[in-house]
Amino acid sequence: MLISLIFFVFIALQLPDTSNSVPIHGDEFHYINRSVQMQYFLDRKFENPFWQGDMTIGPKLPEYFYGATLRILAGDRIDDYLRRLGYTEQNLCCSDIQNWELQVVHQYGGSFTQTPQPFKARLEPIRLARITAMFLSFGILILIFLLVRPLSIFAGILASGLFYLSPLFPLTLRAKGDAPLNFLLLLNIYILSKYQRNTVPLSIITCGLAVSTKLNGILSLLLLVSVIIFYGIRQKQKFIRIFFKILAASLVTVFIFILLHPYTWKHPVVELINTVNFYQKIVVGSVIERFPYDILADFPTRAATVYRMTLGTHAPYGPLSHFSVIPIPADAILFILGLASMVFRKNMIVLTLWCLGITAYIFLLLQFNWDRYYIPFVIVLCITESIGLFRLLSPARRIAVWGKSRQDGLKTAIRP
Repeated sequence: MLISLIFFVFIALQLPDTSNSVPIHGDEFHYINRSVQMQYFLDRKFENPFWQGDMTIGPKLPEYFYGATLRILAGDRIDDYLRRLGYTEQNLCCSDIQNWELQVVHQYGGSFTQTPQPFKARLEPIRLARITAMFLSFGILILIFLLVRPLSIFAGILASGLFYLSPLFPLTLRAKGDAPLNFLLLLNIYILSKYQRNTVPLSIITCGLAVSTKLNGILSLLLLVSVIIFYGIRQKQKFIRIFFKILAASLVTVFIFILLHPYTWKHPVVELINTVNFYQKIVVGSVIERFPYDILADFPTRAATVYRMTLGTHAPYGPLSHFSVIPIPADAILFILGLASMVFRKNMIVLTLWCLGITAYIFLLLQFNWDRYYIPFVIVLCITESIGLFRLLSPARRIAVWGKSRQDGLKTAIRP
């Protein structure tokens, strides 16, 4: 355990500098602008026009996280703090990125150090919000370690280290939805891996928070449903009992989403349907118009792109591809070996279900070839590949241990 402690202390000391070196993404301004919703939520001013319109629709937990961070660290009301730095009502109430924000991103490369005044002072909220993202990213690394730890400490450190060294890890340090979502997804897996009667309520709460972070947080609920069905069949429970467990979990998850989003309170069912439709028709539709070359329109294109980006010989997001000097698809080989090893371990049933589910999702349903959309699958690769590598090295380790014990035995035998 001392080695793992040293490993995580080392990473913790590196994270602040790493966070500040990651260029600002335009979406971070959206999250900061909308973080004032946390203030209005605390004020219970739900009649505020800010709660109406397209900007309000959809999951808002990341904005609440970052708004709470600004409220605590800035020591002032969130809206007053942002106005004092030069954010205008147009900034706070408009979903479109403003000219000065575009200038920071494109002209100054999103750099905290190269952006001149007065824009530089306006970047302070992003720097503060990134503190929360940094803690959540650190939590992701710890959860990866804890999920693989039952196999061995070495495999746990390797899995966590692979993701830390991944080119996608810095993306989780931005003040966006990636860090909260992936943290909650992994937290749900960890809770369910200790599957007992009292862990299900905790998992349901986590599912509600995950869906309130991003709509694809519904994957956490699907994992919970899979676990309920798996253990229900294994324990020979009646179908009606399994059905009501799933129904209760789904309803509570939806209730948590509604509780955190005041725009749904008057007409919950209608607004939930509007939320799904809004993201499918407006958000996805506008993205397709703006980024036509990033669309993964059919299965052959999607499968080929995912393989090329994550599992191929020179995959840019492959955990091992940028370390490998031999031109072989090491990521694909170890992924298959690790996944096969997990299937036969009883203490990794939940983790195996998750890895299979994310693999199916990424190959069958991924809509856009965007780097941050690969994060959950790259985490799966880090986990499975570390397990695969551990299994590959296990025979050599056993031979070394056997040789040492045999040598010790011979020394004992010839000792006078």
